[in-house]
Amino acid sequence: MINLNKCRIDFGKGDVGIGVIGNTTDSAQLAFYNQSARPIHVIKNPEQIPGVEPMEFKEEPFIMSFSNPESIDAVISILQRAKYINFTSKIKQQKTE
Repeated sequence: MINLNKCRIDFGKGDVGIGVIGNTTDSAQLAFYNQSARPIHVIKNPEQIPGVEPMEFKEEPFIMSFSNPESIDAVISILQRAKYINFTSKIKQQKTE
């Protein structure tokens, strides 16, 4: 759920849609928007065109804009680190106990 009043986006229930806004500027733009809860979909191939309905914004989406690919890599790397710290390392630790 996106709550701009709290400057917070909570992921995990399938109620935050994420979409690439196509070729409108010189930057890559992602739109984060509220949607009804649904199964979480992961795109495994970046060339894949997701078979989901078009983005429909009931309210103004939160936009992330990237002017170079290194910025995208930086966000991906910190998300991978957060995933490892909060999920992967805990599973590994539970298996060794």
